[in-house]
Amino acid sequence: MRTRQIPRAEWFNFFECFTRQQSGWPVTVWLLGPRIGAQIEARDLPFEGIVTDPLATSISIHLGGMPGKNIEHPVATPISVWLEMTEEGAPAALGINSTDGTTTLLELRSPVPPELEHGVVPVKALPLQAH
Repeated sequence: MRTRQIPRAEWFNFFECFTRQQSGWPVTVWLLGPRIGAQIEARDLPFEGIVTDPLATSISIHLGGMPGKNIEHPVATPISVWLEMTEEGAPAALGINSTDGTTTLLELRSPVPPELEHGVVPVKALPLQAH
């Protein structure tokens, strides 16, 4: 896996692009910190987006996509943002570090096409071959 730091001056545009590309992906949000340990705030909820103000003084993560299951996670006083990519070039995790020593970690899981959900391609989805 490769990790890339996102410069603060790019956060606003990066989050807009990231939101468009990963919208709907299943996301698990972890909160990591010296005082709280490792805690899961949300598990496998659809990613709706990340927003920040143009000065990047705060960040807000939105998940859910369904009435009653929406979560907004604010990140106060962020100091760094980094993206971890798989060897294939897909985003695997996004981390946001805060001044209080807390890290908000989004684990991303690429949405799987329904026909591959159980690891088996239905016969009707297979291309026909001439003999």
